[in-house]
Amino acid sequence: MINSQIISNRQNENLLLKIQYASRRYFNSAEKVNYVSWLLCIVSAIMIFVPDSASKFISLGIPALLEALAFITAYVFNNKLKNAASLRNYFDSYVLMIGEDSYTDISKQKLREIALTAYNKHKKEADIHIHNTGRDKPPGVRNWYEFKNTVADLQAQFECQKQNIWWNKKMVKNRMIILPIILFILVSFFVAMFVLFKSDALSIIVCAIGIILKVIERIIEHYSYHKISIKIEAIQNHAERELTDETVKELQELINERREIPVLEINIIHKLKAKQYSSSYEETT
Repeated sequence: MINSQIISNRQNENLLLKIQYASRRYFNSAEKVNYVSWLLCIVSAIMIFVPDSASKFISLGIPALLEALAFITAYVFNNKLKNAASLRNYFDSYVLMIGEDSYTDISKQKLREIALTAYNKHKKEADIHIHNTGRDKPPGVRNWYEFKNTVADLQAQFECQKQNIWWNKKMVKNRMIILPIILFILVSFFVAMFVLFKSDALSIIVCAIGIILKVIERIIEHYSYHKISIKIEAIQNHAERELTDETVKELQELINERREIPVLEINIIHKLKAKQYSSSYEETT
């Protein structure tokens, strides 16, 4: 048996608030590391403009070092994203009571350790986020799911899923519009520059391999994100007409899977828009 009051109580348990804070911390940290990784790849690609008369250490050594650092930051990014998504998925499984039994005692202990480590490391900041709601400044993690009316059973779980989907669509839409444009400009610019300024195949490969792989990687990830988003929307529409245990479970699995795809929200937009979006959702439902 589950209802909106039980969800409200469970989501605000002390440990669960720390888990939510840690998840947010990891997502935000992953976003920053991702920017660093992109910057390293772009700087490496710019090295294509180094004159052919320059020493091999400058024309090849520095780009190779930058590419290696970009590879390391990409690895760090993936680890942070994995932790962030795992914590958020566990939060939902516990609070919504969907798939909670799929977690072993060992896996739950590991997630709690990750959360508590992040909390203890940033306790002052964490306490602010744990105390604040999404309507405060800075936006916090208390009252993650909000209910205008009392709902029970599948309707309570589904309402939380709808909030997840709505927020995700709001937060990611700007990135989904801007990123393809940026990628197109980057690819066009560097292809033109390579043709005009370099004939040395080795230099092109060393300088550009990082950004080429990153562009391809992002295209694949955004395609995967878009594909799973279509599935989520289809199941949500079906659930509006016929809500079953199977539908709720399938929808949650897709929501969890989408969180693990490296298409992140932009934290600065969340800080600026959280209060507005919180009120907006309430007004439109």
